[in-house]
Amino acid sequence: TAGVYDVNLRVASLGSGGVLRLRLEGPTTALRDDVVLGDDVAFGPTGGWQNWETASMDSVVLPAGEHILKVIVVSGGFNLNRMEFVEAVSTVGSKDAGDVPQPVRIMGPYPNPFEGSMTVAFETDVPTSATASVYDVLGRELYTTPSRNYATGRHQLDIKPDLAAGVYLLRLTFDDSPQVRVVDRMIVAM
Repeated sequence: TAGVYDVNLRVASLGSGGVLRLRLEGPTTALRDDVVLGDDVAFGPTGGWQNWETASMDSVVLPAGEHILKVIVVSGGFNLNRMEFVEAVSTVGSKDAGDVPQPVRIMGPYPNPFEGSMTVAFETDVPTSATASVYDVLGRELYTTPSRNYATGRHQLDIKPDLAAGVYLLRLTFDDSPQVRVVDRMIVAM
């Protein structure tokens, strides 16, 4: 399933630790070339070939469909026991840890896949400011709407990013101080 995932890697190393990289093999309908997923993962020695520790990659964007995943050893000597992909589609944060964020209900984005423009409808229980940003699979920000203030109720953001065909992450940020809510959605440009 397409989505944003945290990747947990169980590794062990007697000596120097290591660095590894994950790559999706192209071409597919969404990917024309191989795509590196996230940043390289570096880890130190764990004290033995069977002393397992978890190294993590956060917010890795994976497109839908069947793909070949390559594990590239950049450096070092280590054992890789397993990889776990944990869906991390939505995240909610707060500027004040004592506050419990109010929910934002998201409808969309639609259409998805899209060509040229899309709409995200949302409903909020408190006045908020909202922005929408689009990131590529390497985490580079490609598009951001200006921040705009919204009253309590139902609203919509019209998003018109100029993107090549592919899979992207749409990040919606709602700031109703002291709380900040972030919602991530996968989008596909045609």
